[in-house]
Amino acid sequence: YGLSEAANDQASIHVLNVETGEKLSDIIPAEIYPSPHSPIVWNPDGSGFWYTHRHPNAPKGEEKFHQKLYYHELRRDYRDDPMVFGETIAKEDIPWVEVSKDGNHLLITVYKLSGRVESTALYLYDFRNPARGFVPVVDDLEALFFGGIHRDRVYIQTNHNAPLWKLLSVRIEDVLESGLDVDRFDVIIPESEHKLECFTLVKDNLFVEMQENVCSVFRHYRLDGQFVKDVPLATLGSLT
Repeated sequence: YGLSEAANDQASIHVLNVETGEKLSDIIPAEIYPSPHSPIVWNPDGSGFWYTHRHPNAPKGEEKFHQKLYYHELRRDYRDDPMVFGETIAKEDIPWVEVSKDGNHLLITVYKLSGRVESTALYLYDFRNPARGFVPVVDDLEALFFGGIHRDRVYIQTNHNAPLWKLLSVRIEDVLESGLDVDRFDVIIPESEHKLECFTLVKDNLFVEMQENVCSVFRHYRLDGQFVKDVPLATLGSLT
């Protein structure tokens, strides 16, 4: 959990064992600016977590910039946490991470605030073959890409050539082995006349929020994009 002593965006990170109530000795101090914009992501085996904080050599006056991704192993001094990603990204850019449920892959998203337009880049890392390093999924397009790993694929919501957004999918191995161009990804849900707001993957199911007439519509699909049904909501409104 994060703790801000001054009620601002500079918060320290603490760890609590929710089964025993024990407060662990692990503390990531607020002074190194753990990012409130990049979520903490636990290793599936519970041994530690990925998080971001500013580079220790960030110039004075730029403490809120230079965010890099680190891995914290429980019971280890935070000063020994290795940098996992971000050495070469611009000072304004913010990385965050998702780990696959089997713990085999990391999906890195870099929010690029340094370019001409707001954009993101995606990278994959395979723990079973570290020599590959971070393999770009998308890294040079002026558009937004937000992804999630599900089983053997990456699902990606994007406004690339789709102002109202669309949902793509690509096999992890195809990215790692071939470096496919985004135009060769599978289109799961094409752009429509209504905006695609967000998606969630659960087992064999894909759930999507669309915005129609300023209200949320909740739709159920199969993983391949086959429409199943609209999920009825109690009333008109906004869905999270």
